[in-house]
Amino acid sequence: MSTFNDWQANRAENGRPKDPEQSRMHDELERVWQAAASTRPPDPRTAAAWTAVRARLEETPPAPAWQGWLRPALALAAVLVAALALWIWLRPDAPRALTAERGERQVFALADGSTVELNADSRIEIAPAFGETSRDLRLAGEAYFDVRPGALPFRVRTEAATIEVKGTRFNVYARDGRTKTTVEEGVVLVTGLSPDKAVELRAGEYAECLVGGDPSQPAALARGGRPDWLDGKLVMDGESLANVCAEIERRFNVAIVFEDRDLALETVSGMLAQKSAEDMVSAICILLNQSYRRQGETFIIQ
Repeated sequence: MSTFNDWQANRAENGRPKDPEQSRMHDELERVWQAAASTRPPDPRTAAAWTAVRARLEETPPAPAWQGWLRPALALAAVLVAALALWIWLRPDAPRALTAERGERQVFALADGSTVELNADSRIEIAPAFGETSRDLRLAGEAYFDVRPGALPFRVRTEAATIEVKGTRFNVYARDGRTKTTVEEGVVLVTGLSPDKAVELRAGEYAECLVGGDPSQPAALARGGRPDWLDGKLVMDGESLANVCAEIERRFNVAIVFEDRDLALETVSGMLAQKSAEDMVSAICILLNQSYRRQGETFIIQ
């Protein structure tokens, strides 16, 4: 079989073909051969190197060392937080909180055998070791206490006063910097800013105390010492309409709005039976010659 080298040797011996077309084709063939001769085949080592690079690029990088212990650490942290919360709740020196939300009343039996009934939107915090080394608690809101007699004094602390008894039934209203104590049975001692200005209350009496002040002198209750809210009533004795409506809002978990803000300053007296929020709002509007409209759980007095 003839090769290109044989053709080159024959050309050198016989010269270029005389036919122009053959001469052109031979020249073209020679250029292709020379170009192919000058092109070096790829180095097998280069191909292997590129294969190795691609393999490294496609590898999944190893996870950082910290990722190995992150999940166990997070789990341990969650357990520690839960344990801390439980310890805070169970530790001996942690106060216990008892609450009644808006629209509800709650009755609780205390460790010393006494009972407390919370009016709506009220809270008490019981001191550590209650009934063992002390019988102290703190009140925000309104509560009725039936205290079992005991050697330790029973103390109710509010923002404005401290009420101390040994065995009695009494009510404490403590809201907006004002504390009003009423006694149904027994004797209580009410102390404000100055211990030497404490007042003693007996059954059927009440006293009020403001933050930073001392209690008022004992005064007789018009309707005895039992608080009206225990019997589902709302007694108004020259109360501002704003305070009366605030009490209705707490008891029934509703909202009452005044279109005329000056109307909130009006004072009202009387007694309302606790049937529903709408019954009470309607009665107040009749008393004041006003009207109202209702939007969901909101009453608008106009």
